Amino acid sequence: MMEDAPDDDATEAVEEVKEEKEKRRTQAQIVLELVKREKVTLFHDELKAPHALIPVNGHVEVWEIEGKRFQQYLSYLYYEETESALSQDAIGDI
Repeated sequence: MMEDAPDDDATEAVEEVKEEKEKRRTQAQIVLELVKREKVTLFHDELKAPHALIPVNGHVEVWEIEGKRFQQYLSYLYYEETESALSQDAIGDI
């Protein structure tokens, strides 16, 4: 009976790591999923500046995506979902 060769074990280990990475979502991916769930609409205005339509207490507000208020909103959504802080790098990745 032939045992698994060391190369086979290494290949299996690499495949397991790849599968685990695919399962783990980045903070940016989680935030994007939350934004979709909250029904936030992203768009560019006539000057190509990015904005978001945010549902707030029965009405919709327009926020600049690059503004501090929107970043705080993303941090809030992330914290409510994960009970951990959203990194500044993740905000930059979005």
